Amino acid sequence: MNKNLLQKTQRAYLYFLILLFVIIAPLFYIIAHHLYVGKVDESLILAKTKFMQRSVSKLKIKDIATWNSFNYKIKIEKYKALNNDTLFNTSFCNFSEKEIEPIRELNSPVVIGGKNYTLSVKANLLESEDSITTLLILF
Repeated sequence: MNKNLLQKTQRAYLYFLILLFVIIAPLFYIIAHHLYVGKVDESLILAKTKFMQRSVSKLKIKDIATWNSFNYKIKIEKYKALNNDTLFNTSFCNFSEKEIEPIRELNSPVVIGGKNYTLSVKANLLESEDSITTLLILF
């Protein structure tokens, strides 16, 4: 009789733990992903701020093509009619690894030589997905 009661109690605890895990695991993933994207956004804004402080005043229109050829993650593009900073997710095709990778991008209006351009700053999110998946597996 006591053994039966013990098994019922253990079964109830098992069901409770499974339910708890099913609820907490996705919640953990969502929170970790949100925190990581927040940190990526901070780094994109920091890169833009450094560009505005150090480079924009020295850059000339004729130097934009050279700037873009030496910078992979920060590009100066044609004006996209932006009034303020815009953060969004997009994807990038990595031909060397033959896969599409998620990236976070910041587009910001910038004036160079009296002409409007859009500053595009990019950060790869693939590492975040791998890190969060690993944490979820460990969890």
